[in-house]
Amino acid sequence: MREKWLLLRRFAERLTRAQPELEKAPSSEGHWSDQEILTEDQDRFSFQDYASVLAGRAATADTPLTTGIFGRWGSGKTSLMRLIEVALPKETKKGGQLRSIWINVWQLSN
Repeated sequence: MREKWLLLRRFAERLTRAQPELEKAPSSEGHWSDQEILTEDQDRFSFQDYASVLAGRAATADTPLTTGIFGRWGSGKTSLMRLIEVALPKETKKGGQLRSIWINVWQLSN
């Protein structure tokens, strides 16, 4: 259990130290893109381990769980959330269902 929390802590530290030039992956045309990744194959941030830990924690939590993902623009927050969504099992070990809900915060900013 402690190992998982240390991994999450290292991830949080990594997000806060991310450099702008390393935050965006080049597209196939050589231009930079700020589009989130949609599959594990596109994971140039190496977030898959973090996504697996967070998804596993969400699936095994005994109580409701809320997780905050914070970072500068372009640090990969949405990409991490997409990877977590892919890693989430559809059902918990206790038979409950897991669902992801996406909210466009830009529409709610005012």
